[in-house]
Amino acid sequence: MPIKIPMGELDGSAYVSNHLDMHLDGAHAQTLRRVFNALNGSHARLKSGRVVQNAADVVRWMLEQVNVEKSKHLNGIARWVIICT
Repeated sequence: MPIKIPMGELDGSAYVSNHLDMHLDGAHAQTLRRVFNALNGSHARLKSGRVVQNAADVVRWMLEQVNVEKSKHLNGIARWVIICT
């Protein structure tokens, strides 16, 4: 089942962070672990070719699944993007 994710345009003046540091609640941590177990168990790879080995790789893998080019546009602005599962 596809997941809809809101997607906006990049603002040329906005800071784009390449670092994420966060704490998860119990439910989020369990979900992340379940996704990790599934990806690791299926030997999923990142676009770099590296096998998904940790929680950070899970986040990278999920972001790599976002297909911005095929997102729906409304008045030139991407409103939603579909992740194919």
